[in-house]
Amino acid sequence: MTWSASSAAPFALSPASGTLAPGASTPMTVSLDRANLAEGSSPAAVVTFSGDAGQSVPLSVTASVDRPPTISNLDGPSVVCQRATFGAATVTFWESNVSATITDESGGTATFTITGPGGRSGSSSAPFDSSWFGMANNLPDGDTIATSANGTWNWTISATDNRSNTSTTSGSLSVTCF
Repeated sequence: MTWSASSAAPFALSPASGTLAPGASTPMTVSLDRANLAEGSSPAAVVTFSGDAGQSVPLSVTASVDRPPTISNLDGPSVVCQRATFGAATVTFWESNVSATITDESGGTATFTITGPGGRSGSSSAPFDSSWFGMANNLPDGDTIATSANGTWNWTISATDNRSNTSTTSGSLSVTCF
């Protein structure tokens, strides 16, 4: 039996035709070009199989397209060390800020985490729609931060959309306090 199959974009078939002996079968791959498809379900397409005797069998095909969030236009992060005097006490603390554009058709939550020398760390989470701002800081702890905060700080921004797809960007920066 000689057969052929056809489909509409964005679906493609491989192989699209062939010859089968009676009772035989052949695998076929249905692939999807998702480059121009929005996230979510694609429109249904019909794959039609036709044989020598003029018979045809339609098969409806749909696909789900998921993409992770996109993190761009990163501004920061930076670490700022501050000292404040309250009466006779002087306290030193740090704060780190970052902003980015995070896009995804389903929305989601982004988390900013930063870790410095001596295990100093902070994190914050917030929903995103397009612009996003993260801030992490520590509580005042006396003058010990003035020297223990110096060094390399590692940071990560992790964005998870409402379909559980995740994108992450990370890096490090050198900090010198006072």
